[in-house]
Amino acid sequence: MKTGLACGSSAVALAFLLLHAPAACQTMRDLDQIRRDLEQARLQLRQQQVRERNLLDELAALEREIDLTRRLVTELRVTEERQRQRMHATEKQIAALEQRLERLQRAYARRVVSLYKYGRVRDLELLVRGISLHKVLVWLKLERMLVEQDQRLLRQLIESRQRLEAERKRLELQKAEQTQLLAEKSREEAELLRRKQERAAMLEKVRQDREAYARRVQELEAAAAEMRRLIGKDLEKQTSSPARSAVADFASLRGKLPWPVQGEVIQGFGRFKHPKFGTVVENLGIDIRAPMNAPVRAVAGGRISAITWQRARGNIVLMAHDGGYYTVYTHLADIYVNVGQEVEAGEVIGTVGDTGSLEGPKLHFEIWHNTENLNPELWLQ
Repeated sequence: MKTGLACGSSAVALAFLLLHAPAACQTMRDLDQIRRDLEQARLQLRQQQVRERNLLDELAALEREIDLTRRLVTELRVTEERQRQRMHATEKQIAALEQRLERLQRAYARRVVSLYKYGRVRDLELLVRGISLHKVLVWLKLERMLVEQDQRLLRQLIESRQRLEAERKRLELQKAEQTQLLAEKSREEAELLRRKQERAAMLEKVRQDREAYARRVQELEAAAAEMRRLIGKDLEKQTSSPARSAVADFASLRGKLPWPVQGEVIQGFGRFKHPKFGTVVENLGIDIRAPMNAPVRAVAGGRISAITWQRARGNIVLMAHDGGYYTVYTHLADIYVNVGQEVEAGEVIGTVGDTGSLEGPKLHFEIWHNTENLNPELWLQ
């Protein structure tokens, strides 16, 4: 019974490793891609610093680097946890193999002692004792079975030792990889903290600098124009090949949509005047202050039309709904969906972030009908 349990635990551990192998390979590919993107962003930042570009150019490059560094740290944490689970599975397998090896060694030792004490009963001796031929043949058959069992036991003993040694070597490699992951994660977390502090100082300059703020407004206007272009492009695709949406009639949901995130509206829809500079700015949606990494949910079912990154708005998800309606979610920290994916109402599509924001973590949320932006507060519950 104990042998069966040990073999079962070994099989479970092996199944765990095989099950997680594809995910581990994909994670490593994702990590490599993020590392390449991050190195490119850091190179651009250094080039802009050398050229002494304006404050917003440097801020945009810095925000991009922060975003990629944060993603790298997140992926490193996930990889570290998976590596820890693989190490735990390997350790369990080693423990099971050690127990099996110990049982095999004890069994083999008992057989050696038995053979030493009693030896093998000779065929001739059995006949001399007057034992019937039938019983002699039965005994010989049993003896052959015992010899074969001894040979199997010895092979199992050798194989178990070899497997145990291989698992111990694999565990050492896993520990070395874990050490490297922890070191890289620590470096990137320290870099992320330093860059965030640098970004905070830059944001304060933008808040106090009229010219920088005016350029910021221009960036937001350019971002709005780009959003209109993305929506127009998607509308053309729908005209040429209409796709079914998860929502039968988005227009009927006016005043009934759930909020995309729980928080406080800090800037409403429409035109407003900056309290310090007197600049008139148009907000195409609403800004909702929420905790960093709070879940952001789709307000209605639909299709992910685009995922992009813009200066002054950070990571963006554009979602298409029935009847030419669109919802926009910006300043996201993480994005959990892919372009073309069908999403249900209430499904988490990402998390609240602060990239591109002058007010800290928030969600900027918009609703469009074709290329006309609508007041979200008239649509939300």
